[in-house]
Amino acid sequence: MSKHPMIIDFNMPEEKYHAYPAFSVSGIKDIQVSPLDFWSRSWMNPEKENKTTPAMKLGSAYHKRILEGEEAYNEIYAVNPNKEDYPNALVTVGDMQDWLEAVGLKKAGKRDDLIQRVLEHDNTALIWEHFVETQLEGKEVLTFEQHQDIDIAAKTIEAMPGIANSFSGGYSEVSLFWEEDGIPMKNRLDYLRPESIVDLKSFSNSLRKPVDTAVSMAVANNKYHIQGCVYLHGLEKVKKGILDGTTKIQGNVEEDFIEAMANHDKHRFFFIFQQADGVRNVLAREFREFENYHGMGMSPNAYYQAGEKAFHTGLALFKQCMEFFGEEKPWLPKTQPRAFVDDDFPLWLFD
Repeated sequence: MSKHPMIIDFNMPEEKYHAYPAFSVSGIKDIQVSPLDFWSRSWMNPEKENKTTPAMKLGSAYHKRILEGEEAYNEIYAVNPNKEDYPNALVTVGDMQDWLEAVGLKKAGKRDDLIQRVLEHDNTALIWEHFVETQLEGKEVLTFEQHQDIDIAAKTIEAMPGIANSFSGGYSEVSLFWEEDGIPMKNRLDYLRPESIVDLKSFSNSLRKPVDTAVSMAVANNKYHIQGCVYLHGLEKVKKGILDGTTKIQGNVEEDFIEAMANHDKHRFFFIFQQADGVRNVLAREFREFENYHGMGMSPNAYYQAGEKAFHTGLALFKQCMEFFGEEKPWLPKTQPRAFVDDDFPLWLFD
């Protein structure tokens, strides 16, 4: 496998990052479901559809507002105007005819003729279709309800003591590329600060568990412990490359930030969890390798070790499959039928 350069990119478009042919956290999770799961979702599959779903678009809007702030959000997104907020807007042909009649002008004609007649008499008249077009031109359009929910989510985080400044003093959506034992790797960090990585996650709590429990379940169910290990590992390799000149720095970034970030001894990793189903609870949790007992010594965290194990298992599986199958054909390992054994089933089956 050819050597891939180490890169840290501060302005890579999301589509370009996702198209880059490299192993990632999602790939590590997929390949441990099955090699075919990984291959089907990877760059190797010529029939893979790179669809941007409405949910993905909405998620990007949340990230833009929370990670980059209101100004950056408003540059890209606009809210579909509500007619009820503009009682003087001329929406229908009837509205325009009534308006023309009220100012003593001819009211007969086609819609375009009526619009022209209105504007010739008063170029400040609010023609609804023109107004909407102007408001939404070049923007991603959100409904008022979507915008309101995004705004509430962001302002809740911004109001939380100890969490409010999590997404400041750094850069959002930072892309990392490096090589791990000959395997090209990539990560996209939600937010990179000189001393830490901050990742925004949503969680649901339909079972109404204590919020701490719901967050812990989200970590376990979504295997976020793998992400923590891989992100920290990748950043440390890229930082080392910055110091020895082997990492390429791309995008608009201040030199002082690069110097401070690269020279920071060991980055920390924080998850910011926000509840998505109704109540906007917010919790911050640090993901770390060791537990410090108030200066009385340290012990390794088992969740970190589990993440490292999954990371290395994923790398080993990738390497084996790449050597055996290559990139040209689906990763379909040969399997033989076998009988079930008791250990295949959860304990509740036997109750």
